[in-house]
Amino acid sequence: MASAVPEPPRSRHELCRFQHGDLLYRVYLQHDGEISFTVTGDTLRLGLITKEDLHWDWHWTAKLPVVQETALVVNTHAQPLKVLRTVALRLAQYLGRHRPPFFYYRIQDDARRQSLYQRLLQRHAGALRGYSRLVDEDGRFVMFTLQTEATVTP
Repeated sequence: MASAVPEPPRSRHELCRFQHGDLLYRVYLQHDGEISFTVTGDTLRLGLITKEDLHWDWHWTAKLPVVQETALVVNTHAQPLKVLRTVALRLAQYLGRHRPPFFYYRIQDDARRQSLYQRLLQRHAGALRGYSRLVDEDGRFVMFTLQTEATVTP
C-alpha cells in the first residue's frame, strides 16, 4: 500500500474569476490573507513580455523589462470602475459564505483610489459585519479581522 504524499500548502486560493473586454480577471486570497487580483489575456493589448521575448537580442547589460502592476493594466485596458465593482461584489459574496478569520489589501498612495475603495466598502458593508477594520496612518494598508464573541465589546 502506497503512503499518501502530503500536498504542499497552497500559496493562494482563487476566490473567483470573470471576463470583461476579452481579458480574464482572477481574484485571490493569498495564504497570508492578502486579497489580490490578476489579469490575463492578449499579450499585445496588455503590453506583457513573454519569456521567449527575453531571449531575443538580450545582452546581460541590458535592463530587464518592468512588470506592470495589475491596477495599471486595468486602468489602461478596461473600464476600471466596472472591474473594481465586480471584484468588490465577488469578494462580498465570498465573505458572506466563507468568513475567513482575517484578510487585507494594499492600495497605492493615491487619494482618489483610496476614496473609491472606501465607497466600495460602504456599498458592501453587509458582508463586513462582524469584522473590525484596521487602517495604517497613510491609508494604504487595510486589514479586516473577524471578531469572535470573546473579542466583541458591547
